[in-house]
Amino acid sequence: MAQILDPQFNSSLDIPCAYCLEKFKLCAAKYRLGTRCCSRKCRNLLRSVEVRCRQCEKVFRVALNIFKNGGGKYCTIKCMNLFMKGKRTPYAETLVKVIVNDCLTCGKAIEANPYHIKVGQKKYCSKDCYTKAMYTGSEIECIQCHKKAYFCKYLVDNKLRKFCSAECQRKYEQEHLTGKYFNCARCGKEFYLTDYYINVAKLHYCSRACMDWGKTDLKSRIRGTQLYKEWRLAVILRDNKRCRDCGIRTAYLEAHHIVGFTEILVKYNIQTVKDAIKHDILWDIDNGVTLCLDCHQRTYEETGRMLLSNSKKLAASALIYGSSSTQRTTKEEHISGYTE
Repeated sequence: MAQILDPQFNSSLDIPCAYCLEKFKLCAAKYRLGTRCCSRKCRNLLRSVEVRCRQCEKVFRVALNIFKNGGGKYCTIKCMNLFMKGKRTPYAETLVKVIVNDCLTCGKAIEANPYHIKVGQKKYCSKDCYTKAMYTGSEIECIQCHKKAYFCKYLVDNKLRKFCSAECQRKYEQEHLTGKYFNCARCGKEFYLTDYYINVAKLHYCSRACMDWGKTDLKSRIRGTQLYKEWRLAVILRDNKRCRDCGIRTAYLEAHHIVGFTEILVKYNIQTVKDAIKHDILWDIDNGVTLCLDCHQRTYEETGRMLLSNSKKLAASALIYGSSSTQRTTKEEHISGYTE
């Protein structure tokens, strides 16, 4: 192009519109940004295509990116609903490949398109037939005790039930599947596990309650008590909601233990939350100092302690603004009201 596209040489350019082909003046800066149309109307027409509604045959325009992604088949939601419900015009019937399928319950002929067959829909003609199919079942024979048990049709057809109870399933696994006995990581109870469950997890628990206990460590459970929330709030209010290191006043502050939290747990051999509540050094306000996130991180790097993850720190921010309607005021109320 012979013209130099620089505003200090050419303040405007004469170029043809990309849609209507009429020449118009355009500054060089806008040309560099990609403007090629004389008006917003021409730009919208350039970025859209004309399509015919599959229901009413009305011609309308749709954005080019929507059309490329498979949209823009109907002019309105009303036309789409009529087409999907089967109330189609003669023109719409020519666009649909109808497959006649039999209801699995009553055998009535129903219409279905290839998409419904592909995703496994249109198996029943009505909700009543679907309900009968799902909740009308049959009896199967337990492969362990050979007793007959009743299950719904869905579970029987898909072979999702082979035993009459969980006890029969455990007995069958012990007799036919290889495994070994383990002691529960929480309560120490001895229980049997098959090879599949041994390879899935590193720690093994005898029940769901013991497994949920193992997901939360002792420090997280202590920090979740109301007494810890009150101690943290008292430290922040004492320091006038400012960082003691840099003096900044932010929306989120942290209460830092001068004598390390983990050091206290190890020194006094604290094993449960009840033991932690009884030790006054954990709840001494003089052992706490208010720090911002950056200063707290720097303090942990200098002392070599392990810092909480960001997700836990942000989750703890609600402690400052938590409700005080159910707070307990004394340590004795905490101990008596807490259940391990």
